This record gives sequence, C-alpha cells and structure tokens, in this order.
Amino acid sequence: VLGAAFGWGIPMGYAAVSESLPLSCWLLLLANICWTVAYDTLYAMVDRDDDLKVGIKSTAILFGRYDKLIVGLLQFATLLLL
Repeated sequence: VLGAAFGWGIPMGYAAVSESLPLSCWLLLLANICWTVAYDTLYAMVDRDDDLKVGIKSTAILFGRYDKLIVGLLQFATLLLL
C-alpha cells in the first residue's frame, strides 16, 4: 500500500506542471502499480510460512503456486507500460 501511495505523486506532478492528466500519466501510474505489486510479492514470498501462521493475506499467498509467473507478468507489464 505504501508503494502505491508514493505512486500518487505521478498524477500530482503532471497536474502541477501541465495542469492536465494525459494518457502518459495514467500509463506511468499503472506501470508503477505493477512494479510495486511485483516487488512486494517477491518480499512476501520469503515470509509466506509466517504469514500463513499469523493470518496475513499477502499477494504471495493470494497468487499461490503461480506467484513466480505472476511476478514475471507484472514485471513484463511494467516494461510495456513504460
């Protein structure tokens, strides 16, 4: 959530400089969100067993056995959106 919150600086910066929010703004924000979910999932994969014990619902648990595939797709999407 913190990484996505930092991403809100993208439309804020666009609005401050150009007083508009063009498509490039939203594509960059979407790239930021994909990148954030990818790296957050990688970090969560290390703690998966502990998260299950205490009941934390991380993306690593949500993605299950497809976690590596989804992280790869998110990273690919990030590159495409940039």
